[in-house]
Amino acid sequence: MDAFALADDLATDGAICVGEALERVHADWERQVAAGGIAPQTIATHMRCLRTFVKYASKRGVSTLARVSSELVWAWVGSVNSRTGEAATANMCGLRRAAIRGFYSTAFILGLTEANQAASLPNIASPQRVVSALSDEQIQQVKAVATWQVPITDGRQRRYETGSLPGPVALALTLIGAQPGEVGAIRGKDLHLLDGVVFAHGGGRFDDRWLPVDDAWAFETLLARQAWLETNRPKSWLGAPIAYDRREGTPETHAGRSAATSMTLDKLLAKAGLKQPGRIRAASINEWVAARVFANPGRVEAVAARLGMRSLDAAAHLVGYDWRPDFTTPAPEGSQ
Repeated sequence: MDAFALADDLATDGAICVGEALERVHADWERQVAAGGIAPQTIATHMRCLRTFVKYASKRGVSTLARVSSELVWAWVGSVNSRTGEAATANMCGLRRAAIRGFYSTAFILGLTEANQAASLPNIASPQRVVSALSDEQIQQVKAVATWQVPITDGRQRRYETGSLPGPVALALTLIGAQPGEVGAIRGKDLHLLDGVVFAHGGGRFDDRWLPVDDAWAFETLLARQAWLETNRPKSWLGAPIAYDRREGTPETHAGRSAATSMTLDKLLAKAGLKQPGRIRAASINEWVAARVFANPGRVEAVAARLGMRSLDAAAHLVGYDWRPDFTTPAPEGSQ
């Protein structure tokens, strides 16, 4: 690590309000976002988390960075939710740990403090993802809801023009293996329906890959969307997201598209009467894809490749497959 150089406007190490230190760190993170070094959604999540740390420290009479102790940081990482009073989940503790470590790393670089009160925090094991894959019958229910999106206007029912809505397209892309966070990044030029494939942008979290359009309903839905876009948006559709329509006045960001498309999928599940918070959610569609892919050819590697996952263990967890027994050396007979 480089030698510590105290910021010019600080008299001593840590002589800065915790909140002001966070704003300086935030400004540096935004600079890194602009340079393409950090994903903006990561910064947004960390900032929401760290602002609770500033409040936590203030309530305990800790105003400056110099007065923050490792004990305070430890206590905050495991503290209850201040709004609900519920105990912090393992996921939340892991997020807090990552955020405060990033904060101290940047504070050192900015010359705010040489001390790293987050250095002694232990690793926090993340709980395994809850798998609630939809059944084939449930997938048919969601398809039916997406196919016939019938709003009620002035007591009358009307159907939208085929291909005009992004919702069915979001479902179609998820059904062939796009992750909910990737769906909003897929543009017209990524459709290669004559070749039966769609290009998915991993966005750093997942691998970029070509997805086979191996679901008949998804193929028909994507074909209808392409035809509608070619007719109604002939000059812009190739470079625009096909499963996301930006509202006027709303800036287009990856985080915004991801949130919107995930919400669209959640609404379809809710309309189909399937959504269960914490269990049946947009990821349950991907889990159905995982089960379908694993069934043929029966390889967990195929699941990881389809979903863009870099961890074979994570892919195996989705399909309930334990690969270790096939490669574990058996104990000698009679051994304990």
